[in-house]
Amino acid sequence: MDSAEVAALKQVIDAHLRKHHVYEDVREFIAAFAKSKKEKQQQAQRGPGDDGDRRQGGQVDDGEGDEGDRGREVELQEEEHEDVFDSLREQQVIQQVLESLETRKAGGLEGLLPGLDARAGGVAQDGAVVVPGEQYLLVKVVGGRAFADSGELGRPASTTARYVLRMQYCDQRFESRAVPCAEDPRFDASFLVRLSSKFSLQSGNASAFDGQVKGLRRLLLHGADLDEREAGADVSRMLHFVVLRTESDAVDGPCELVASHLMEWRRILANRGGASVVVELSALGPTGKTRMAAGVIELRLDLVPSHQQERLDSGAGATLSPGEIDQALQRETKYFNQAHRRFCEYARLWWQEYVEANPGFRKRMVKIFAENEWGDHYPACTFVSPSRGGRLVDTPQHAARFVSLIPYVREEAVGGGRMEVWHTMHSFLSKGQGDCEDHALLLCSLLLGFGLDAFVCVGTVQLHDGAAETDHVWVMTLSRAGRRGVIWESLTGQRIPREQLRNDLDDSDAGEALAGRAYRRIGCMFNNKSFYANKQLDDRVATCSLDVGDDMKWKAMDERLIAALRRNPPLPLREPTVQVHAVADAIERVLRDLITSEREEQCSLSTQWDPDLSYYLNPALSAYETERSTGVLFGNEEFQAIIKRHIPQGHSFKGFPTMLNHRDPHRIFHALRQNPIPADIMRLRADHTYFGLRVRVFAFPENVVAVWVMFAVRFRAS
Repeated sequence: MDSAEVAALKQVIDAHLRKHHVYEDVREFIAAFAKSKKEKQQQAQRGPGDDGDRRQGGQVDDGEGDEGDRGREVELQEEEHEDVFDSLREQQVIQQVLESLETRKAGGLEGLLPGLDARAGGVAQDGAVVVPGEQYLLVKVVGGRAFADSGELGRPASTTARYVLRMQYCDQRFESRAVPCAEDPRFDASFLVRLSSKFSLQSGNASAFDGQVKGLRRLLLHGADLDEREAGADVSRMLHFVVLRTESDAVDGPCELVASHLMEWRRILANRGGASVVVELSALGPTGKTRMAAGVIELRLDLVPSHQQERLDSGAGATLSPGEIDQALQRETKYFNQAHRRFCEYARLWWQEYVEANPGFRKRMVKIFAENEWGDHYPACTFVSPSRGGRLVDTPQHAARFVSLIPYVREEAVGGGRMEVWHTMHSFLSKGQGDCEDHALLLCSLLLGFGLDAFVCVGTVQLHDGAAETDHVWVMTLSRAGRRGVIWESLTGQRIPREQLRNDLDDSDAGEALAGRAYRRIGCMFNNKSFYANKQLDDRVATCSLDVGDDMKWKAMDERLIAALRRNPPLPLREPTVQVHAVADAIERVLRDLITSEREEQCSLSTQWDPDLSYYLNPALSAYETERSTGVLFGNEEFQAIIKRHIPQGHSFKGFPTMLNHRDPHRIFHALRQNPIPADIMRLRADHTYFGLRVRVFAFPENVVAVWVMFAVRFRAS
């Protein structure tokens, strides 16, 4: 191996050891070993009668004097290294390190790092192939400083609170290990980012290799020409960091989004080595309005291979000059600032024309700009990016089901009122909860990824008769002619053909009447390419025309100006890691114990479980989840036949299914107690009473889950 390959391999191994926390484990072991060694040395020096001699003021002379003491010190120092090594070997620490570094192919680089094969288009996973000759960015998170502690944030102190750092680059995502919340959190992680698959550094000629390195760095700096590049390509090459605060003892507990930051890393292309960077993170959430600093993270950025000890040592031609990089970044910033300014000026005139056509349009829900998580206002179209779930999301209905299972939270501002902030997809999925806008933006992006003509719709809904209309955001897909539309509710996964709303207006007893009354008015619709405002006097969702190509009914914005805007990058989805069968078994065991205790303590009743009945509930739960995902219910007749066959003559059956989007058995039990039907089953007094309980867990991307619980009983009817 030449010097360049050796240097690259060293960086690879260093990142691997950091990722698997080997350094930290060895440091902790050596600290414990040193403490134990010191205690043994002190005990040996004192001897059995040392304490008594000290109390009497006497002196103890071993006959060797100072030279003997120095000899023992030298002997201990020489033995110490061997003792540490032997102890590490006994604890199998060294063996574990060697096993983790084993590789399957020649070259020794495959499987060492959490890098992503960019051609796969997925999320970075362990064991991904590191391709020799291609360029990577090694991001080392050295630590954190000046983070607000619990007292400063006004929270009760928590010993279980943890910080987690996540990072996104293009279609790659990374996550650090959770560390205890502290003023100076001990972040220690390494992320290997694949920068480009369009260029390979494999020339054997020094001058040719020099040109390849410089060409690759220019490609990473400039991308395509600005006149030809895809809009927003620069954002997809920035590093997005988010810091989350979680509770280590919480099961599917909420995550608080502490900070978010977009980092420009390309200045290190001027360095032959790497660079140390200090990044100040701005606080998010209710305190984000005050522009407070959440903390600082310390980073080390290195290009892998670094090209600092390779064949090019004789000249610096492989690097770019700082002036060239500054000029390119300034030119890029100027381009997108001008595009944003042109759109803002155009939007002002566009809105003036819109309200001049009808002054009443001022009150319509036309959302041209939205506030992002950094407090800046950007065009609504830039928050949508067509995204594909790969093999993790099979159908548009599956995508709607996945999005609907992400917990919904209504974000409130300091002092009251709703805080309307539109997050990036990375931030939304990292914290695992969001408002209706976050859900709608993600669902629209996934439907666009399936090739559907999907739009985010902004309007009003009426939840029940007599209630006031409230603002809401949902998704709608249109046919090619624009005459037919389908409403997709991102919070429930419900899919409603627009024709059904029209029928419900004339039939108050229709099964979908509530849904028909809910969607009242639509002010605008948009996606990543288009924006339309409703010009019709009748703006009801059920009756207005959906032909957005008719400029007499919908006012469109210039798509060329929209295409030139900087936008959020699409986000790859993470494969679920939930062990669904083990989790279901664990939830069942806890629920059985809780139900048994509840009946004994509250009703002085014993509880008998019927394992056959519990098993027979399984087909029903599978059918319920299939209905939610596809809209089709099947297997109901078979389930009824199974139950009828199992229930003895003269006995009755009562069961209640419920679905939740978390795995906390205590919260599930609380939900059962709050519902009158399972509460009645729990308190049932009858002869020959046998209970059944079945839990099914269905996993989705990002470890989003649908947990179905069926609680049932069979008993002799009185």
